[in-house]
Amino acid sequence: ALNFDKNQDNLVPAIIQDVSTKNVLMLGYMNHDGTKNGFANEALVKLSSLVNIPVIASGGAGTRDHFLNTFTKGKADAALAASVFHFREIEIMELKQYLGNHGIPMRL
Repeated sequence: ALNFDKNQDNLVPAIIQDVSTKNVLMLGYMNHDGTKNGFANEALVKLSSLVNIPVIASGGAGTRDHFLNTFTKGKADAALAASVFHFREIEIMELKQYLGNHGIPMRL
């Protein structure tokens, strides 16, 4: 696993090389993890444009719109979160319905 931030764009080629034999890539952006201020959509869209495997967003979810934005703006293929579900700040079925109503394919 590699961690990088906005000041470490030089790691992107290393990440691309590292994922060449992988089936999926999860981007856990430490500056966003636990903040509930949204996913790292700028990094996600950049990474998604450079690889041809699914990219999972991790870290930063606080609202339903954060999930929607990570799919629409960040181009993530999937997203994960923990505390917003554990503490029932967001109900999973409500989130799935919300995303589905906004054109994001969901299993209900």
